[in-house]
Amino acid sequence: MGVIACRIAERIGVSPLQALKDFYRSATCKKFHDRSTGLYIQSDNYIAEDYLREIGFHG
Repeated sequence: MGVIACRIAERIGVSPLQALKDFYRSATCKKFHDRSTGLYIQSDNYIAEDYLREIGFHG
């Protein structure tokens, strides 16, 4: 999860710790932990991009 948080932090300009906290509260994180979605087998970049779409980031 650290790499995912770092990717998010780089994109939106927050600290990795803040990105991790925000990610943990997201629907994307819930999907990541739900094995039935298969999200856990995707790349860190894919998961970060999925989160960024969830929050409506277009940068």
